[in-house]
Amino acid sequence: MKEGGKNSLAEIFKNGGKPKNEENLILERLFKEWPVLSTIKFNIVPDSTFTKENTGIGSIEYISPNEEEYITYPNGYKHKNPHIGEASIIYNPSDNDYEDIKMDLLHALRTQDPKYRELVESIDKVVLEGNDDLKTNAKLKYE
Repeated sequence: MKEGGKNSLAEIFKNGGKPKNEENLILERLFKEWPVLSTIKFNIVPDSTFTKENTGIGSIEYISPNEEEYITYPNGYKHKNPHIGEASIIYNPSDNDYEDIKMDLLHALRTQDPKYRELVESIDKVVLEGNDDLKTNAKLKYE
């Protein structure tokens, strides 16, 4: 867990002892800060085996509802999809804090909220116009 920050999971759970379900506390805070998140469906999945050393890319990831039973990473590592058919944020609680989870949920918003997707696509259009290299990279990233 990231130490010391006001948004560390340790800080969130400090008051009143450890709640029965840490994910529910995270969700409650997310919905309070970003009410739009209550309109989309996703799971928050802590997993101490989800490490940068294993995945080769990082210790937090948005998993779309379209992913297969196992997600294969560029280094060949395979990780079981925790909720097949549902969007999830899988994260290592030792490496990620509340803000990391919140920021990763922007992927879920893009895929599930038509208004947010439209806004992002309109920004993409302006930013990418006339820049073919950047446009190609952005298209590959979001397909």
